[in-house]
Amino acid sequence: MTAAQSRPTTPTEELFYKPWDVFPFAQLAYHTCPADERMYGGAAGGGKSEATLWDAIRKCQKYPGSRQVIFRRTMPELQDLIDRATHYIPKHIAIYNHNDERFVFMNESRSNQASILRFSHMNEEDDKLRHRGEQYTNAYFDEGSLFTATQMR
Repeated sequence: MTAAQSRPTTPTEELFYKPWDVFPFAQLAYHTCPADERMYGGAAGGGKSEATLWDAIRKCQKYPGSRQVIFRRTMPELQDLIDRATHYIPKHIAIYNHNDERFVFMNESRSNQASILRFSHMNEEDDKLRHRGEQYTNAYFDEGSLFTATQMR
């Protein structure tokens, strides 16, 4: 069963996702790890980006008012994640704002605080300055080896 086939009918229901159905050990370990900082490595196609995206989506649903951000190094790389998220997340759960490159999750039944899932790229070293003063509940660096140490601080 895919995420699209099992979409919830009300905003309060969580999206369907069982990472362990596709990559049993690695994604289950990633999603159940209690550490504040997690790293997920491996070859291309191993489910790292998928795990990152779904972790951010699930936290937006679980924690009203939370702010998640997913970084990729370039906008073309980031666009793939945005396209996947747009496919997975029904419009009655969250609305995508193309100008701000973010989803706004309604969360109206739990509280009136919207959760944010933002997408951002850091192609140039100084792109990190666009995030100065921003407060994020969680920051995800997809393909972390492509970022400089100062971008990840």
